[in-house]
Amino acid sequence: MLVFLRHPIGSAHDLSAAESVALEAGWTEVDFTKAGTLPSDAQAEMEEPFASRYRSAMQNGAALLVYDTVVKPAPRA
Repeated sequence: MLVFLRHPIGSAHDLSAAESVALEAGWTEVDFTKAGTLPSDAQAEMEEPFASRYRSAMQNGAALLVYDTVVKPAPRA
């Protein structure tokens, strides 16, 4: 699951807001393992379905992308 949240530049990650988005969508017992920040022009390099979720978060404040299979996180660079 990816939760996209719009928030002010330079602000800290808001995991409680991310949890609220998941709960409102019917997900319970969500354990966030990573958080990151995308630049405002990130959509230019995104493929679907990420780009549409990013646009939705920018317009509506939040968006959720749920995978139908477990996705193993990529190793950190």
